[in-house]
Amino acid sequence: MEIIVADHSGFCPGARYVVEIAESNGRAYSLGPILHNEQLIERLRKKGVIPLTLDEILEKRSGKVIIRAHGVPAEEITALKEAGFDVKDGTCSKVKDVYDISQEHESQGYKIFVFGDRDHPEVIGIVSRLQDPVVIGKVEDIPDEHYEKVCLVSQTTQIPSAYEEIRKALERKYDELKAIANTICPATQERQDAASALAKDVDVMLVIGGKKSSNTNNLYKLCRRVNPQTYHVQTKDDLDKEQFKDVGSVGITAGASTPNFIIISVFKELMKY
Repeated sequence: MEIIVADHSGFCPGARYVVEIAESNGRAYSLGPILHNEQLIERLRKKGVIPLTLDEILEKRSGKVIIRAHGVPAEEITALKEAGFDVKDGTCSKVKDVYDISQEHESQGYKIFVFGDRDHPEVIGIVSRLQDPVVIGKVEDIPDEHYEKVCLVSQTTQIPSAYEEIRKALERKYDELKAIANTICPATQERQDAASALAKDVDVMLVIGGKKSSNTNNLYKLCRRVNPQTYHVQTKDDLDKEQFKDVGSVGITAGASTPNFIIISVFKELMKY
């Protein structure tokens, strides 16, 4: 059985950056899990990086606090600094770009539309920095209200084609629309393109990553569109040997928050089949 790993699988630069912060600061708290990968969080916990809520951290009175790659609401960082904590900001630079772009356009009178999952930490962080944004996950979420000027930004891990569908709908509805497509991370686009291309050429496609990971779930959706024999696994323990019976080729991709040690373990397990 041939096993092929897609280009751009695993950690993106933002994920690598926050993990480097976590691994280089000794004992610390993280404001929520730094990435959406349970196995990584458990490995870091053993090294002394403990994920806690804001209230739980404030009860500790002092220490280092790592801000997750997805970012957090602005007021939470302010609360930590005012309480005297040593804040290590691991927010992805691409997420910070969305903060800056959306705030700048809001100051120019644009109504900000955020394409993404309203319950995702990244979107919550974006919304916290704006006055009155509109969060939409699909075309049907577009409100009836009329706005003179609209600016569309995106959660960094969304699917570009879905963003484009939203953009076209807004273009039909509003006279002045500024759509900032590059708020979707280029690394996300590269990963999706490589995974989708590989999925077309293999018998079975595996997408490795956390069940709560937005970019991993989007990878799974994309690959499954072109190859129905696509499976989402978190670790090698999720593999079902029966799914690889009489299979000639298997493709592997992994979400941006999936560490290399998990990808390697899945690869080695497949080699036994």
